[in-house]
Amino acid sequence: MTSLSFSKILKFPCTRRNSEQHSLWTLVIILMLVLLREADSEVLCPEGCLCYRWTPTILCAYTHLHQLPKGIQFWYTHLDVTHDNISVLYENELKLAGLLHLRTLKIVSSHLTALQDRVFSGVTNLTLLNLTNNALHTLNSGAFCGLESLRKLDLSKNRINSIHQDAFCALSTLQVLSLDENKLSTLEFGTFQGLTNLTVLSLRNNIIEAFSDRVFEDLHNVVFLDLTGNHIKLLDAEYLFQGMKNLLILYLIDNNLTCDCGLKDTWLWFASHNVGNIATCASPTELSGQSWVVLNHTVCSVSDPVLAVGIGSVSVYVLLAVLVLEIMLAVIMYIYHKKYPTESQSESIALHVMSGSSSEGIHNPES
Repeated sequence: MTSLSFSKILKFPCTRRNSEQHSLWTLVIILMLVLLREADSEVLCPEGCLCYRWTPTILCAYTHLHQLPKGIQFWYTHLDVTHDNISVLYENELKLAGLLHLRTLKIVSSHLTALQDRVFSGVTNLTLLNLTNNALHTLNSGAFCGLESLRKLDLSKNRINSIHQDAFCALSTLQVLSLDENKLSTLEFGTFQGLTNLTVLSLRNNIIEAFSDRVFEDLHNVVFLDLTGNHIKLLDAEYLFQGMKNLLILYLIDNNLTCDCGLKDTWLWFASHNVGNIATCASPTELSGQSWVVLNHTVCSVSDPVLAVGIGSVSVYVLLAVLVLEIMLAVIMYIYHKKYPTESQSESIALHVMSGSSSEGIHNPES
């Protein structure tokens, strides 16, 4: 008993001393790493930029940069360039600048006018790209190739008036796309090709008047579509949205919708497909500003002049013309046969007279 207790007493101070030494060395190493990292950060942070180690973000605002900063340490995964002078992103620029490790990139209000081909080549970790409030006017085919992990792309408040086919073709992981406040007037077939995982598409405040055939064909997973503030007059919902199997909400506020019988079929399509929608009428004048739900109470008939304009003047006018011709032909035939009865008709009249049952008071002269 005594020897056992003595051995414990001998071992305990050693164990305790070793533990304290280990903790001390651990603390020293941590402090050294922190100091070294701080020293590196001070040296490697781009001139005029602010580097936040714990975010980890580099903010370059009002620094008059003409190109993206280079040589950023790998632990900085977020780069925010705001109010600078980066007019063009050149081919392989991010790769050459050593920015392949970035997860988010924001180039906002920096006079950006063009994206060259393969500018994002190799940037496979980027999940968010924000190019808001610049001067982009054209998106070329393959403009975003290389962004294999991108989930959100914000291109709002630019001057985009042309999107080439396959511009977004490489963005199979994209979930949110904003093209708000641009200069788009038409959307061509292939514009959104390849965006098979997109769930939110916003096209607010453009000047869109028409859509090409099957423009939304690949957007099977979109649940929210915002077309507010455009110049849309009429929609063929059954044809235009047939590929959007999961659409839940559509915004059509502040467009040029004419709420007549020509638009009622569109409203009925959304109602029958359980698509929540908010849309307002632009005309006729008495319905301006009202919800297009008023179409639910609109009675449409063949004689309705609004129907003739709304559904399609050519086809309706042809049908009405055929109907009028048939009526005129029937009247002519009736008059002709009344004036020139056929042999069978004469025999019928004779028999009728002989039977003495004429409703006009015709009697048998021999009676």
